Amino acid sequence: MVLHWLMRTHLPAVHEKFGEEQMEPVLYMVDWFMCCFVKTLPWASVLRVWDMFMFEGMKIVYVAALCMSSR
Repeated sequence: MVLHWLMRTHLPAVHEKFGEEQMEPVLYMVDWFMCCFVKTLPWASVLRVWDMFMFEGMKIVYVAALCMSSR
């Protein structure tokens, strides 16, 4: 899974903590990706993510997910 690998690579402390708590990315990423962050972010942030998605493509979805995972 791409998000799992990205977290392990770029956010090792978060990845380790999520592993200790047995939180797999699939538990939260489906809601993020399927709804394009509408349920989780403030509306201004959702629009910004969508804007970047239209300009940059799919990689922005993973960047946003990594940013949200690190909080």
